[in-house]
Amino acid sequence: MERTASTMGHTTERNVWSPDWGTAVVVDPKALRRLEEDNRRLRGWQRRRAVAAAFLLGASALSASIAYRQYSFVSKLRLKSHECRQNATRPNMAPSRASLEP
Repeated sequence: MERTASTMGHTTERNVWSPDWGTAVVVDPKALRRLEEDNRRLRGWQRRRAVAAAFLLGASALSASIAYRQYSFVSKLRLKSHECRQNATRPNMAPSRASLEP
């Protein structure tokens, strides 16, 4: 219960939990069904977008992983080719066997 002061100086008790029917909104049943259908359709689209976003995130992580592995392999290959060139330019040494496998 809440006490409120009236304009005459008297206090009145008002139930705070009672619904205020003075601001009630009446909705046409056809409009309500249309709104429920629109809501159902929008939830379906939201679910599809969430699945698509998860798929794109997974594909992005996979492609980043593959790109890193390729970069690592190419870097190692470049170092080994540099080593082979250095060994080939040394005239007095026996040729070394540089492996191109990782």
